[in-house]
Amino acid sequence: MNKNIFMYLSVALILLIPFPGRFAYGLVAVIQLNILLISGLAFRELLVRLKMEELQSQLICILLIFLSILFKLILTAVSPVMALTTGYAMYMPAVSVFVLTQLFDKQTVPLIVCIQRTMKKSLSVSLVMLAIFLVRDLIGYGTVTFPSSSGLAAVKIIPWAEESSSVGVFVASIPAALIIIGLLLILFSIVQTHRSLKNIPVQASKENTDADVE
Repeated sequence: MNKNIFMYLSVALILLIPFPGRFAYGLVAVIQLNILLISGLAFRELLVRLKMEELQSQLICILLIFLSILFKLILTAVSPVMALTTGYAMYMPAVSVFVLTQLFDKQTVPLIVCIQRTMKKSLSVSLVMLAIFLVRDLIGYGTVTFPSSSGLAAVKIIPWAEESSSVGVFVASIPAALIIIGLLLILFSIVQTHRSLKNIPVQASKENTDADVE
């Protein structure tokens, strides 16, 4: 389970790289990720019921590409500037979701249970992603941005922050995103290792107790 969660976090955080370091783009990426994830899980369940498991990977891939194109068209209609800025980054959530639908909840459980389990993980990762986009937006530009028909609606939070600041520009850049991803994965690994080591004495104690009873 821990390994699965680690993979989930790794795949989802990859979305930090192609999208600009503004909160508005993070919001769009997270919404698209979760919509595609629910659709992918539901479609996979449909294929199982239709006994089309052999074509599952190909058909899910086609569905995710179609939904990504549809999402891109909707974004183009709502905010052409954002759609133009994101470019091919809009197709990265489809890649992430395709990997995730192949990783988790393969056991035979009801669809609603499968969605609940997966979306519980997705919510946690989505909040982490939004927090990172928010920090990058604040430090990099001193603003919190939201999608708008004209592009980005920016709310100035830190008046003295300048877009030309070298530190701010770096925080909002792709290299900074890679560093943040690496640090988060290292932190997650340390926490999971600590929890595993903490549970070992408890399990050993239970085994010794059972042996004494016998």
